[in-house]
Amino acid sequence: MIVGNGLIAKTFQSFEDSNNVVIFASGVSNSLCTDSSEFERERELLKAICSKKPDCKLIYFSTCSISDPERQGTQYVQHKLDIECKLKQWFSNYLILRLPAVIGKSNASKTLPFVLSKKIEQGEFFSVWENTLRYPIDAADVYILGCAFINDHDCSNKTINLAAYPYRVGEIVRIIERIKKRKAHYQTDEKGSLYSLDLVKCYQKASELGINFDRFYLDRVLNKYLTKHEKRPNAPSNVLLPAAVGGQLIRVDMPSILFGAPVITEQDVAAVSECLRSRWIGKGALTKQFETAFAELKGTADAVAVNSCTAALHLAMLALGVKAGDEVLVPTMTFCATAQAVELIGAIPILVDCDPNTYNVTAKLITDKITDKTTAIIVVHLAGRCVEMDEIMLLAEEKNLLVIEDCAHALEVTYKNSATGLIGDAGCFSFYATKSITTGDGGMVIMKESNNLQKVRLLSNHGMTTDAWSRVVRNTSNYEVVSEGFKYNMTDMEAALGLSQLTQINAKLEARKKIWNYYFKALANLPIKLPVKPVNENEMGYHLFSIVLNEELNIEADTVMDALKYENIGTGVHYHPLHLHPYYAEKYKLDAACFPNANLTKERLFSLPLNTDLEESDLKTICDALSRILLYFTCFKKTNLLLKDNVIDETWIN
Repeated sequence: MIVGNGLIAKTFQSFEDSNNVVIFASGVSNSLCTDSSEFERERELLKAICSKKPDCKLIYFSTCSISDPERQGTQYVQHKLDIECKLKQWFSNYLILRLPAVIGKSNASKTLPFVLSKKIEQGEFFSVWENTLRYPIDAADVYILGCAFINDHDCSNKTINLAAYPYRVGEIVRIIERIKKRKAHYQTDEKGSLYSLDLVKCYQKASELGINFDRFYLDRVLNKYLTKHEKRPNAPSNVLLPAAVGGQLIRVDMPSILFGAPVITEQDVAAVSECLRSRWIGKGALTKQFETAFAELKGTADAVAVNSCTAALHLAMLALGVKAGDEVLVPTMTFCATAQAVELIGAIPILVDCDPNTYNVTAKLITDKITDKTTAIIVVHLAGRCVEMDEIMLLAEEKNLLVIEDCAHALEVTYKNSATGLIGDAGCFSFYATKSITTGDGGMVIMKESNNLQKVRLLSNHGMTTDAWSRVVRNTSNYEVVSEGFKYNMTDMEAALGLSQLTQINAKLEARKKIWNYYFKALANLPIKLPVKPVNENEMGYHLFSIVLNEELNIEADTVMDALKYENIGTGVHYHPLHLHPYYAEKYKLDAACFPNANLTKERLFSLPLNTDLEESDLKTICDALSRILLYFTCFKKTNLLLKDNVIDETWIN
C-alpha cells in the first residue's frame, strides 16, 4: 500500500499489498509550513493505517531537519518528532527514514539548487550560508533506497538518517555557476549549520541498487535538471560519459590498476621462502650480501642497510655531525619523512621552494635561505629527475655546508657520470613498496667517507659493537654498547627480497621508461602540464609520471582522481608541499607566499600509475579514461585521443 500522491508515490506502485508493507510517502514536505491542519491530517492518516493494518510494517519518511540545530524547536520539526514518537507507540514494526534530499523529483520543486539557479540566471544578489552542509540525493532515489531496508531484519524498529556526499552550500553555488556559465552575485552568512547525519548501511545498499551515492551526484543531477537534458556545454556528441557520472565503466571485467603496486616474481617469492626455511630471519648473512651487491651497483666500497629511508636520513645526518638547533635546508616538494628526519635530531628544517618546471630545488632558491645556523642541505631527486648538483656543490663548498642526497626516487640515476648518492656527503635510498626495487620497506646509506659510514652502521644497531649474527659466527656472546643507537637495521627476510629484486633493476627501469614515454605522447594534447623531458636519459629514473591540471580548467585534482577511481584506476599525489601542511605551517609560522612555485601545484598535481607490469591496453585505458573525465568536467577544446568506441571530432574547436 502506498499512501501519498504525485511523482514520488508513483515510484512505488509496483509494491503489492501481499508484502504487508505500508510506505508513507505523504505528509508535510515544506519545512516552513505552519498550517496546523496539515499536521493534524498527517496524524489522522497514520492513526487510520494503524487501526486497519495493525500488523503491517510501516516505512515512514521523516526529515533531516531534526538533525539541524538551526531548525530544532520549529513547529515543523516538533511535529515530525511528535509523529516519530507516536509511530513507536502505534506500530510494532516500523522503520523511520529521515530524508536529506535537496534535489526534488519535479523540475518545479523549489529546492535549494533550483532556487540558486534561478537567482544566478536572473543575475540577482543573494546570501548563502557558505559552510552549511547539504546531502544531495535525488528524492526518488531516497525513497528507493529507503525501501531497500523494508525486509532487512537489522533495520526493524529503527530510525535511520539517509545521506549522500555532503556539499557545502557555497560549493553548490559554484557547481551551478560552472554548468550555467554565469557568475553568481552573493555574500556569505556565517550562521550556517552543519548537518551531522549517521550513515547506517546506506552506502552498501546504494551500491547494491545502482544508486549514485557520492560526491559527483549533485553535479550529475544538476546537469540533468538545470540544463533540461541538453548536451553538456560545448561538448561533442560522441563523448562517452565517465563512470563517476553514470557512464559505462571503461575497465569492464578487468582488475583494478593499483597505483605503485610492486611486481613480485616467483623468483622473489622463492628467495624469501628460502630465508624463512633457514630460520635466520633477522639481520645476518643475506643483509651483508645485499649491502655488498648494492655498493657494487652504485660503484662504492660499502653500504649500510636500514629499515627505511627515514632512518637512513636520520643516521646520515647524525654521522655527519648535524646537531640539535642546526638549520637544515629541505625542499618543500617532498614527502614529510625528509623533514621529519631533521626534527628527529632536534635540528630545524628550513623549507625551500622548487623550480616551476622540474619541482626540484636549485642553488639559486637555496642561497637566500642560508643563515649562520645552516649546516646542511638535503636535496631530493624528485620523480627520478636528478637535481642540478654542480651549482649546489659549489655553493655548499663556499658556505661549508654538508649535502645529503635523498635518492628515494633515483636509485639508478647518474649525474654527469657520477652516481646519485655519491655526489654529496651521503646518499639515502628507499625500498618502500612503490620504489624501483622493494624489500617491503627498507633503506640504504652510502657515503663518501668510510669512517662516517661505520658510524652509521654502529648507530643503526643500538650502538653495539657486534650484532647477533656476528656473535653466532664468532661463537661469542660478548658485546659492548659504545654509542647512542637505534633499532634501525634491515632483516634478512627483507634483504632476500632485495637481492632478488636487484637482478631485475635494469628491466624495470626500461619498462618504466617505456610507460613514461607512452604517457608523454598520448597525453600531449590534453589541458595538463606534462613533466619535462630529460636532456640526458641517464639522469632520469622515470620514477613518477606526475601531471598538473591547467589552472583554467577550474577543477581540482581530487575530483579527477576520484573519477579515475570510479574507472578502477589508482593515482598518487607527489606531493602536497610541506609548507601547506598544518603541522609545518603552524609550527614554523610559514607564509605560503614565500613558496610561489610550489603553490602552483596545490590541488592540481597528481601521478598516474607507472607499475612495470602495465600492458599497452592498460595504458590506453588510463589515457582514454583521463581524456573522458577532462572532457566531461571541463569541456576543454581538443584532444587527439580515441575514446573507447568513438573518435573525438578533431574539428571541435571554438
